[in-house]
Amino acid sequence: FRDGMMRFWRSYRPLTFSEGAVRGTTPKYVIYGLMGLALEAMDNPDWPNHLSTPEIELATSYAINELNGFPSWLPALCKRNRDVVAKILLDEIDAELERGDATSENCHVLNTVSWHAEWLWNDIAVNLLNRIGKPPFNTSVFQNILTIIQGSSIEDGVIANHISSILRNEGSHSI
Repeated sequence: FRDGMMRFWRSYRPLTFSEGAVRGTTPKYVIYGLMGLALEAMDNPDWPNHLSTPEIELATSYAINELNGFPSWLPALCKRNRDVVAKILLDEIDAELERGDATSENCHVLNTVSWHAEWLWNDIAVNLLNRIGKPPFNTSVFQNILTIIQGSSIEDGVIANHISSILRNEGSHSI
């Protein structure tokens, strides 16, 4: 069973939310893949160092589908290749924010990053800061974005100047 699950995650590619995965459900094949990844991570603490870039991308796609936060192995995977993991998660966040109905319920990845992934904040904070002046979203989404930005290494003065510039140039926004 164990070996089968560890092989399985490499042979199935789960959809991400931006590709049409249904929110609030986890298909059985995604569960099998997540089990395989968890077993591999427990079996070999050095496992991320043996993955190719496509395997890192695939594992990150599985992580996005976890319902309750991110899997415990994702920080180690991110440490192995920050750029790949950060880009995939940021692309998902961008897709969530672009949908036009950006609420905390519809922004699963943003919400999860805000609550469970401080280890990623420095990698995506600048992108989120630049996103603040774009289409409006509700207060809870804005709070998640600010949590990430303020918790990152971006200096408070830079954040304040950027937001002041947006408000001066475009007027106040609905948040």
